[in-house]
Amino acid sequence: SSYHSVDRTVEAIVLEEESLAIRKTLYAEQPARWAEDYACSLISLAYFYKSVGRTVEVIALKEESLAILKALYAEQPARWAEGYAQSLNSLAVCYESAGRTVEVIALKEESLAIRKALYAEQPARWAEDYEQSLNNLAVCYESAGRTEEAITLQEESLGIQKALYAEQPARWAKYYTRSLNNLAYSYHSVGRTTESIALQEESLAILKALYAEQPARWAEDYEQSLNNLAVCYEGIGQYQDVLNYCKLAESVCCNVGDTKCEIDYQIRQLKTLRRLEDVDTFNKLALKVEARLLEHVDEPWHLLSLAWLCGVLAIFLDEANKNQQAKEKLSQMHEIITERQLDGFDSIYPLLNQYGFNIS
Repeated sequence: SSYHSVDRTVEAIVLEEESLAIRKTLYAEQPARWAEDYACSLISLAYFYKSVGRTVEVIALKEESLAILKALYAEQPARWAEGYAQSLNSLAVCYESAGRTVEVIALKEESLAIRKALYAEQPARWAEDYEQSLNNLAVCYESAGRTEEAITLQEESLGIQKALYAEQPARWAKYYTRSLNNLAYSYHSVGRTTESIALQEESLAILKALYAEQPARWAEDYEQSLNNLAVCYEGIGQYQDVLNYCKLAESVCCNVGDTKCEIDYQIRQLKTLRRLEDVDTFNKLALKVEARLLEHVDEPWHLLSLAWLCGVLAIFLDEANKNQQAKEKLSQMHEIITERQLDGFDSIYPLLNQYGFNIS
């Protein structure tokens, strides 16, 4: 609507409502002739209602539209399969925002079944849509605790993505590496660590090559991939690998000028060096990080990073039985996190309480 494009949404809604009323009358008189137009008007008005937060009415309109498309699909499956599948997904999104999870899953399962049939008939035409439906339903299953079913869908999705990537690497690299990481995350959550790491290493190899060619374009993805592997290796106690990946991630952050990210990875290296009992390297890096933080006292992230540094140093000093120095670092950390009401320091709360800094 031209009115909507110039932010005259209220007037656009009035016109859309009038248009819908006319088409509703025509549809009542000649359903076969006006079904498609009436369904389009329902969706159009739903779009405008959504833009002004009229969610309940949006759902009602999309439900009515879906009922019409369902009837059309039943009569002419080949003609209406795509439109009906899209309508199922559209209503699922609305239900999702309203917390109607069971109904979301039912709609996405029906949409997936339709696209699966289309994909079986024309793989090249429907691969992308079918893969997206697999991924969407997998996300729903994962959030509903149905992890094994999510994994089954993610594995099929990855197979499709792998074939698409092999044909057009430039176009599908981002999506293929994302699918690798999604399945890796699911494998990790059910204890399939070796398989998780293998997938993430494949993703990393692809992103490393892309980053070498276009650093600015791929820095974020490459850094995230390095971080994911560091987390995995930390979970199985391979701390030298954790250290190596954190160093690589730090260099990526440095190359793109992200000082906060760079310092955060240095602090993570300190945590790892403590576990490796490399005292000399730990002390040198700790001094370097403290100096870097002093250079950025005006940055909004300064205190958060400083709090983490104090916590890591306090743990190190406590393990070395340097209790007074540990207490000084904990005092500094406690002051920051209480004054700024910072969260995320649960792992250090026991040590804070042990030294008399009561915190819950």
